[in-house]
Amino acid sequence: MGWDSNNHILLTAPISIGDLTYATGISDLDVGSQLTSGSWNLWAKYKACNDTTHVGVLTDAQRKAANWGVKNIPIWSRLGYMVNFWYDISTQAPNVPSCGLQAEYWTLDRPSRWYRILDFDGYEATAQAPISAPSAFISLTGGVTLYCDLGAMGSGTLAYEDFSLGITGNTYFGYVLRKHEASPEVIYYITKPQDEPITSYFNTNITIPASSSTPLFNNTWEVFPYLTNQYAATLSTNQNVDGVFVALLDPILITIDQTKANYTLVFDPGRRPADNPSYYTNQDQGRNVNYVFSVTNNETDTNLTNVVVTITLYGADEQTVVATQTASPSTQGAVIAAGTTWDYSSYYRASSSTIAAGIKWVKVAVTSMTQSFESQAIRLPVIVDPLPI
Repeated sequence: MGWDSNNHILLTAPISIGDLTYATGISDLDVGSQLTSGSWNLWAKYKACNDTTHVGVLTDAQRKAANWGVKNIPIWSRLGYMVNFWYDISTQAPNVPSCGLQAEYWTLDRPSRWYRILDFDGYEATAQAPISAPSAFISLTGGVTLYCDLGAMGSGTLAYEDFSLGITGNTYFGYVLRKHEASPEVIYYITKPQDEPITSYFNTNITIPASSSTPLFNNTWEVFPYLTNQYAATLSTNQNVDGVFVALLDPILITIDQTKANYTLVFDPGRRPADNPSYYTNQDQGRNVNYVFSVTNNETDTNLTNVVVTITLYGADEQTVVATQTASPSTQGAVIAAGTTWDYSSYYRASSSTIAAGIKWVKVAVTSMTQSFESQAIRLPVIVDPLPI
């Protein structure tokens, strides 16, 4: 066992059962129990795989054939099937893909026959999920930009290009937007304006020009990112498009408020600060719930003064308050000057890993001398399992 440059647990051969118990937090000294416990990081590239053919050390090709120990990847053959099921509008075939219920998507595929301890050679316990929650802001020119991070950090973390998603030829990254609690239903989708390979940190920004953004303003939208082989250059509504469609996250609530166009609040559990990539996991080492946000003052000549930010953490029902913390740009005199951004990262340390794992939602509210605004409650990434250490 060893440690990487960020002091994260990194298992390397030779690996003992004691190394596994330390990395997973499971005290059982039986190899089979360890490898079937499911107490390891879903997004670690090197972990137990459900390969029932090979007894010895697996090659990367064999791991890929076993989907790197991940199952239930949600892939649809029509955009409308993905949209209808992902928003729980219809759970009837052919909307339901073979991977089962939505809650079971992107899950561990535990070994069922051969238990190879060397499957963990290269296991990184704090591997980070390859995508962040989407965010949106209105630019000074009036357009709407949707964005998130996509891409793995380091050789020990899985990225979407590692999986066999069934997409041949061009691959496009896009967003689906469904108007929250609207009747009749309103759904839009759009992809990036050009094809790009699914490589680490490729730009996922999609800017919808002001001339097309009007329907999005002053509404709350349920947004999720997806990958596809079908190009949509502008906001589209036709769901009868056939191809390959892969949902990457549960829908996230985003309010596009035109009245706050000059202030951008990004609260994103998946955002990666350059100096501390460990903040990408939502629960770190079982008890810490980490968060990162930024506030940008897009005004050209007016400062935000007496700035105080309140961070509220909620339980699964999005109503029960688990903890409340406050922060302020103290090094800047509680001021966010015109044309500048204040970045902040911290954590709430729960009294137990059980309490930390129960924190599912978060909200950030900003108050200043002249302005007040807040984020919607944002769901912490369900695709990142807490480490039970």
